[in-house]
Amino acid sequence: MKETDLHSPLKRFLESQGYSVNCEVNNCDIVARKDGEIVVVEMKTRLSVALLAQANLRKEITDSVYVAVPVSSEKKWTRNYRSVRKLLRTLEIGLIAVYFMKKKTRVEILLQPLPFAKRKSKKKLRAVLNEIHGRYAELNVSGSSGSAEKITSYRLEAIKIASALEKCGESSPKKLREMGCFEKTQRVLHNNFYGWFDRKSKGLYILNDSGKKALRRYETLISLRNEN
Repeated sequence: MKETDLHSPLKRFLESQGYSVNCEVNNCDIVARKDGEIVVVEMKTRLSVALLAQANLRKEITDSVYVAVPVSSEKKWTRNYRSVRKLLRTLEIGLIAVYFMKKKTRVEILLQPLPFAKRKSKKKLRAVLNEIHGRYAELNVSGSSGSAEKITSYRLEAIKIASALEKCGESSPKKLREMGCFEKTQRVLHNNFYGWFDRKSKGLYILNDSGKKALRRYETLISLRNEN
């Protein structure tokens, strides 16, 4: 598919809405006018950073800026639409979908370029800060692949508990907290998410072989990172 394939469906749609349409005007793909209103539409065969940057520049001309892209698979489009919509709302850019069907095309405005009230999520900010404050070592490397192991504050606390248990042989959550482990030590031991701990008797835990093996690996990582 070529960008020019979007031309006719978009032109017909805008003209049906009463707009006068001009194309390729001072680098704008489409400029539509009606009753003093100016609308700019930038077209691409897919959504991209380049398209969004191009549309953002057009906001120097008018507030009514749209990006238009073809949609061949409505199912796939629906799957990605939520994240795309959120980004475009933040940029205050509208979205036009051109559906290419077997015998006809359909144009639909999915998002209007309305002013966006930027709101920050206190909950998400708190989660980020809690994660940062809960780390005592930074073992992650930015830009790592999605499959790479992420060392979270929870895992770091589990490592700290494992290290304390190795030193004392067996212990209660209370004693571990006195040794510097965090307040939710009891929950980490009880959930045993990584399978490192065994309950020896009521209120007493030990580090099992799996935990000892993991501890050796993580202590090496922590040592290497601290050296760097």
